[in-house]
Amino acid sequence: MWSLIYQDIYEEKGRGQKGLIRFQPLQKKQQEAGGTGSRRTVSGLDCEMQRFNFGVTMAVSTRQNMRKALLGAILLWSAISGWCYPGEQISGYARAHKYFGDDPKEFTYTITSVMQFAKPFDVADMTDDYQDAHLIAQDEDSAIVEITYYPLNTNREGIGENLNWKRDYAHMTRYLAPTATENWDENMRADLLAELRQDGVDPETLTDLQVVTRVSRWLNRRSRYTNAFAIWFVHYPAGNPEVFPLLRPAFDKEKPTPGTTDQAMFDQEVLGRSMFYNRVHGSCTSYAVYLATVLRALGIPSRIVLFVPPVDANDRQQKEMLLSAIHHNAVRATIRHGLPRGGFANHLFNEAFIGNRWVRVNYDVVGQNTLDDSYLGLLTHILTTDSLSHVPMAETWGRRYAMYSAVEPKLSSQNPYRLLKVSDHFGVRAKIANPAEKDEELRTVTVKSAH
Repeated sequence: MWSLIYQDIYEEKGRGQKGLIRFQPLQKKQQEAGGTGSRRTVSGLDCEMQRFNFGVTMAVSTRQNMRKALLGAILLWSAISGWCYPGEQISGYARAHKYFGDDPKEFTYTITSVMQFAKPFDVADMTDDYQDAHLIAQDEDSAIVEITYYPLNTNREGIGENLNWKRDYAHMTRYLAPTATENWDENMRADLLAELRQDGVDPETLTDLQVVTRVSRWLNRRSRYTNAFAIWFVHYPAGNPEVFPLLRPAFDKEKPTPGTTDQAMFDQEVLGRSMFYNRVHGSCTSYAVYLATVLRALGIPSRIVLFVPPVDANDRQQKEMLLSAIHHNAVRATIRHGLPRGGFANHLFNEAFIGNRWVRVNYDVVGQNTLDDSYLGLLTHILTTDSLSHVPMAETWGRRYAMYSAVEPKLSSQNPYRLLKVSDHFGVRAKIANPAEKDEELRTVTVKSAH
């Protein structure tokens, strides 16, 4: 993969400073070690890529102008080189359920966008069974990434199951061990198993797929919802939840009464064991902790994944740019009706290890697709974590949500992402029906709330 990086070099010249930004394509480390070029046929073109230096130098007088100059150069480079990157080995699973062939784009329908993300994110996490990601640029505040979505994937059909899951997954301690938030213990495990068996669910006799399917439904029915939303205002120094000092006013606003303690708030939406015993959960962030806690207590490896929409819905031009670029009628209709109407929009849920691979679990939906008219339209995966307590939510999304005027980067609104460029592609070797979608703009769906 070719990446675009830049450096800020400040030099004292005359009365003030000027920033020099240099853009240079770099190959992956393994490609640098293995040779000077690589070949791949992409979009019908045979790309020969040799090492070279391509520099663009600009002088700007302010940080804001520097960002604008950077963005312009990035989009120019993306337009020139976005279709041409070295190949990676395609797995049998991806060939069957994601790409439908030996080329990532020519056997299916894809949507490719360039987005800017503010922290938290990890570009390494963004390539999964539903999307591919290539880093274009990154600074201390944000990253610009090319995302290719595969909305017609058949990942749900590829979900396997394993009867010997407890033995086979025992070594996956990173995703089984208790943490500051997913804080199960042996007493909770015993109580959980007893309650499940009383309700006719015995994990010892089920496959991993059966366990996750039945337990996630059971857990969803079992607990009540609290609309308090304080979980983003919490951090975990020394492994314990505490209110992030700058966000104390925002945290206290979420308390149902002035006398409600911090611990009571943690117990209803932050700490998985307490949520289990209190039969309560909060937002999707809270529920992801809750479900991860329960699955880990049973011996099913579990982690948490963070998603954003494909556009900042507070910016009408971004929505129009996306929808006008999508020419697959059913895909466009689904995205249109799943996009948030505005506000601070995102979604968190889980991945569980099922059938010897990671599978998305959104509340009680096992195999959640990236294309969904109830969840953001086109889910964009930006981060995976083994514990919510390992993500600086308070320092990033929490501050942005509660005190936007004081945070950087500003992007297009309060949301920590924006769409910069988008296109779609019908693979030349794909056979995809594309009938008109009747009453696309009048279609009615129920959009789930997400935080």
